[in-house]
Amino acid sequence: MIFLSMLRLMVHDGFSLTDATPYRHLVSGLQYLSLTCPDISFTVKKLSQFMHSPSKTHCQALKRLLHYLKCTISFGPHLCRHPSHHLYAFFDADWAGDRDDRKSKTGYVVYLGGNLIS
Repeated sequence: MIFLSMLRLMVHDGFSLTDATPYRHLVSGLQYLSLTCPDISFTVKKLSQFMHSPSKTHCQALKRLLHYLKCTISFGPHLCRHPSHHLYAFFDADWAGDRDDRKSKTGYVVYLGGNLIS
């Protein structure tokens, strides 16, 4: 993923912004967007850790996230009209499938008609 550099952001990264209000407004707005775009949830969470004192480095990371969103605005699930209104759900798990720590992985999908909803 393109946001792997988010792992290296620190509290005292570069010069502090003179006015942090625009940074705070953008990051708080992105928290709501991460509900419908789960691919940005980690990045938004990481950026929100610096709301009290954002730096120029944090602002650059926020700009990269906004650029990513601009380029992927047409991506996502496409809803289509379907004659069926049946609800289908599928679930899978591998119980203790990881050989190192014996953690389980689970996943699910839910369809309404032919549209993926969760």
